[in-house]
Amino acid sequence: MNFVSQRIKELQDENTDMKTAIKNAHALLKGRGMTTPAHQRKTKENRAKEILSRFI
Repeated sequence: MNFVSQRIKELQDENTDMKTAIKNAHALLKGRGMTTPAHQRKTKENRAKEILSRFI
C-alpha cells in the first residue's frame, strides 16, 4: 500500500510540474502578442516547445 501511495504522490507532482510548464509555455507564447518582432516570436515558440517537450 505504501508503494501505491508513493507512486500516486509522484504522479501528482509530475502533474503539477506539467501544469506549471504548460502555464509557462502559454505565458511565453501570449507575451505581448503580435507586437513582438517575428524573430523574437520564433524564439518564444521554440522555448515554449522546449518546455513542453520534456513531458511528451
